[in-house]
Amino acid sequence: MINILVSGPGGDVAQGVIKSLQKSDLNFRIYKIAASMKDSWLYLDDFSFLSPRADDEEYIDFICDFITEHKIDSFIPCIDSEIIKISKNKSYIQQKTNVDIAIGDLEQIKTCHDKLKTAQFLEQNGFCFPKTRMIDSGFSDIGFPLILKSKSGNGSKNVYEINSLEDLAAAKYDDNFIVQEKIEGDEYTAGCYLGNDLEIKGICILKRELRAGSTYYAERIIDPEMEKYLGKIAKKLGLKYVNIQFRLKNGIPCPFEFNGRFSGTTGIISNVFNAPEMYIKEALLNQDLEKTDNNKIFYVMRYYEEIYASQEDIRNLLERSK
Repeated sequence: MINILVSGPGGDVAQGVIKSLQKSDLNFRIYKIAASMKDSWLYLDDFSFLSPRADDEEYIDFICDFITEHKIDSFIPCIDSEIIKISKNKSYIQQKTNVDIAIGDLEQIKTCHDKLKTAQFLEQNGFCFPKTRMIDSGFSDIGFPLILKSKSGNGSKNVYEINSLEDLAAAKYDDNFIVQEKIEGDEYTAGCYLGNDLEIKGICILKRELRAGSTYYAERIIDPEMEKYLGKIAKKLGLKYVNIQFRLKNGIPCPFEFNGRFSGTTGIISNVFNAPEMYIKEALLNQDLEKTDNNKIFYVMRYYEEIYASQEDIRNLLERSK
């Protein structure tokens, strides 16, 4: 039995990871933690618990105690607000618990978390990049239309299309916002898995449509040249798994955001390669991976599903979380 801890089971990232692990032939027990009683997937089994918020001073100690008590083999963080904190404390947690943590080094995570650093990384390494500036540094070389967004936001939150100075004056922003050239055309997202031998073991490109910042419709795109280009970016970044969001600029993938963790499309991408399972095979079982050879085209539509909790379910959750 391999014990896995997943955080944030009310979100599509954790749900995608859990669904991927459930597809595996490996024997997993999946523990789940969340700060809110409203996280839907807390009520699916008896391996779900309440936790402090990620910004709580006690969060790291809670994680260490939980991992020790439940003999967790691997912790897969899935909450955006915890990623930097867990990365900063990765060595500390591992020293106290000997757990594996599915997260990159701090500088890699910062490159993904900070959209200005993302653009700088791309430019410095010779990849296609969107012109990007801090809002207070001027943007006359970008011109309208442009995108105004938080430097470290996610899920299309605090994102504005700006077509004039009047639009800019009407937008709500602060000094932590960036302006970025708007790249027209379809939006794509790609998951890339980097093996321990530093070769790409799985890559899947999806052309997608968004609703409330999340993918609700997507179709798989098979394009060897695009895959090769994105693979080079992933190898240069060096994360085990990275989600690259991009549009095409002069026919070349131009990323505007990295997710330095498993992403909301991880479950969809498991139809091509199962990244969480691949990670566990390498990190815990020391297995060598073959490159995924899957060329099936598919279309995916997301839908809502209700989960009901009784008063007894809530009492049980509170009791076992003490």
